[in-house]
Parts: sequence; C-alpha cells; structure tokens
Amino acid sequence: MLKQYTLRMPGAVFGGENSLDNLTNLVKDTAKVAVFTDKGIEATGLADLVTAKIGQAGKEYVVFDELPAEPSYQQAQAAIDAFKASGADFIVAVGGGSVMDIAKLASLLKTDEYGVKELLDTPLRAHKCVPTLMIPTTARP
Repeated sequence: MLKQYTLRMPGAVFGGENSLDNLTNLVKDTAKVAVFTDKGIEATGLADLVTAKIGQAGKEYVVFDELPAEPSYQQAQAAIDAFKASGADFIVAVGGGSVMDIAKLASLLKTDEYGVKELLDTPLRAHKCVPTLMIPTTARP
C-alpha cells in the first residue's frame, strides 16, 4: 500500500540568465535583509552579486559569513541568535548545505518560543517566521 505524503513546493523558482534580477523585486517590502553565506562563496564573488542587487533595491543588509560546515546545534543557535539581533526581516542564503540549513533554521527561529534544541526534540513546532530566498551554489547567477 502506498503511504500518503505531502510535498510543499517553494512559492517561486527563478532560473536562467538574469534570474538574479528578481531579487530587487523580492526584497522591495523588507526593511533589512540577512545574507547567509560562507568565506568560500565570498571568495568567488558570488555573495557580492547578491549584495549588489540588494543595494540596488535600496535595502540595508547584513552578511553572516562565519557559518561553520556541519555545525553543531549550539553553533547553529549562535548564528541564529546573531541573526535575530540584527533585526532582518528577509533571508537570502547563498551557498551549500550547511549555509542553507542554518538559513532555514533562522527562518523558523525568529520567534523566542523555541530554539534549535527544542526543534530537535519536537520538530512539528516549527513554523516559518521569515521569508527566504535560497541560491544554491550549484546554480550560477
């Protein structure tokens, strides 16, 4: 017997040449954007392309680039706490798995109702609090 499942798709998927141009429209109603990335991605200049688009939209941004690969839940919580203190209301993640994972957790943990540890214990408490845009480094802007 086939088990039931639910597939949740993202609100939109952009791809192809000039797809990064959509970023200026996506952040138009935000006050401040948090960019999650890592030093390796920054070294390639990819994060600069993203922050330039955010700047073109006239939006303030903060970059979180000290994200560890394969973080412990305590390291993830520390990054999320820094994000919460920033006051950002939109997240852009540019990178691979660990960067995306921390950004997704940050989008769930803007609330003070629970932390990373509590989500590990009871994952069904999660609800998205902050809109996100994921830019995997397997895709070229």
